[in-house]
Amino acid sequence: STGSMFRASMQAESEVGLLARRCIERGELVPDSVTVEIVKERIQQADCSKGFLLDGFPRSVAQAESLDEALQALRKELDAAVNITIPAEESVSRIANRRVCAQCGASAQAGGARDAGVAAVCRECGGKLVQRPDDTPETAQHRLKVYAAQTKPVADYYQRQGRLITVDGLRPVEQVFASIIARLQPADKMINEA
Repeated sequence: STGSMFRASMQAESEVGLLARRCIERGELVPDSVTVEIVKERIQQADCSKGFLLDGFPRSVAQAESLDEALQALRKELDAAVNITIPAEESVSRIANRRVCAQCGASAQAGGARDAGVAAVCRECGGKLVQRPDDTPETAQHRLKVYAAQTKPVADYYQRQGRLITVDGLRPVEQVFASIIARLQPADKMINEA
């Protein structure tokens, strides 16, 4: 997740981290040049040698094009882009009700019609759940405007390349996950495992 990479930089208060913090807190995108360099470095690490999954990147067509160039230079190829869709109101609710563990960083939902009853402690480690400063309804609304202007064209970009997988995000997490895996699985492997 580029968000996780940026949060680590923000916590370290590096120059890039401080720039990322200002952008993220305003609901804006971190500049492409910074984001692309961080991603390029990350996908060259040993744990990415057999593949990788990027969460929240690319968020603009320029980033998608830069990613394609970087992957070509690294002799790697993007298999697919997954687009999990939900209505705008649900997106705002999920963002405003998101909590993260102050200890391990795991996410949970604090409330809302679909996710009521989550405790104030992390299910993973027992740490305290807190709300990130950028997880407000106002910031969420701004993110949706930024998404419509800058990120929606990325889905179109990958659709034109035949790499876009669109999945209904309102279904239970297990069903969304199973749908993504089924669509990413090569047809010959699915036959062999059946």
